[in-house]
Order: sequence, then C-alpha cells, then structure tokens
Amino acid sequence: VDGIQITIKMNEELRPMQVDTYRAIQAALKGYKVRHEKVPIIENIDNAKEAHATLVKIEITSDGYLKIYNNGEIMTEAQFANYSKFAVSDKNPGDQSGMFGEGAKLILGADFDVSVITISDDGTDFQSCYWENGKEGNRQVLITDSGDYRGPKAADMKIDKYGRAMANRLRTAEAGTTQYIKMPQANIDWIGRHVLETINDNYLA
Repeated sequence: VDGIQITIKMNEELRPMQVDTYRAIQAALKGYKVRHEKVPIIENIDNAKEAHATLVKIEITSDGYLKIYNNGEIMTEAQFANYSKFAVSDKNPGDQSGMFGEGAKLILGADFDVSVITISDDGTDFQSCYWENGKEGNRQVLITDSGDYRGPKAADMKIDKYGRAMANRLRTAEAGTTQYIKMPQANIDWIGRHVLETINDNYLA
C-alpha cells in the first residue's frame, strides 16, 4: 500500500514462564481443609506408606524441630533430585490424606517462617537438602540441594551455613528418610498438643 510500511517480526525464541513458587505452594497448602501445621504429619505418614515403611516416628526435638522419620525404602539419587522439585500430583483433591504427595514441602507455603531439612540415609551414604520460605515481607521458596550435601559421613558435607545445619541433623538421623521442620515456637507447641488428634482423625477414625 502506498505510503504505509509494514514490518512483520518472525518468531522469537521462547523462554520458560516465570512462576512464583511460594504462591503456588501456598495455594496447594490451602487446598487442605485442616490447620496448616497438621499437613506435614498427614503427608509424611502417607508418603511413608507408599515407601512400604513399617515404622513412623514423630517427635519434637529439644531444639524445637518437628522430626518425622520413616524406615521405608529410601530414594535413589535421581529420585531425590526429583523430590527436590515441587509438582502438584494428580491425587484426588477430595482425599485429604496425601492429596498432593509433596510431603512437608507444602508447609513452605505457610505465612510464618519455615525451614525444612530432608535426609535420606541408607546406613552407609546419605543425601540431604534444605528449604526455607524466606522472611515476612519477602516470602520465596529457597533450596540448596547440590551434590555437595551427600556422602558416606557428615564430614563430607559442604561446610557452609546450610551444610552445618544439615550436618547437625544428620547426627540424629536413622536409616530411612527423616524430615526436620523448623517453625516458630508457638506453632511447634501447637503441634505437640495435637499430634495424636491429627493421627486419629486421618488414620484411625
């Protein structure tokens, strides 16, 4: 057409869409119709069943962690790497027991400070990773899960802030999978008062 210049720009290379991981996890957490502190207990018991565990232990440690252990099949290196990611599963949302299959990671969507250490230990070698959900006013899910945090003994752990935290937990970990969840003391105290109620309501009632 006279006097009109038309420019057509061809396809540019696509890039992955950015996702606010904290908001995505928070939305999944809110899918549970129970108080948020109960979710790690429900999810971990359900995951322990899937790992064919014969023993699950839940305790509050003297330094204020919720510790959940199971003696089920441990994850391979590839499975552990995949476990470090977040993905909502296709479990029936109407089933409040393990509906997302994401274990204690869902608690990272809480609106209070949370950190989670997971240790998978076969009695000879261990793998570990650390998550946290940032601070109030700047919520984001952060993780360290490189190969620097695995090996046959705690001395193999990379020595940094997170490596020291994981090495301290490794001293009390047993063969199997153990999660250590840190929350504000008021939330930990609430869990301590409601562990039996949570188990009864979801598995014994």
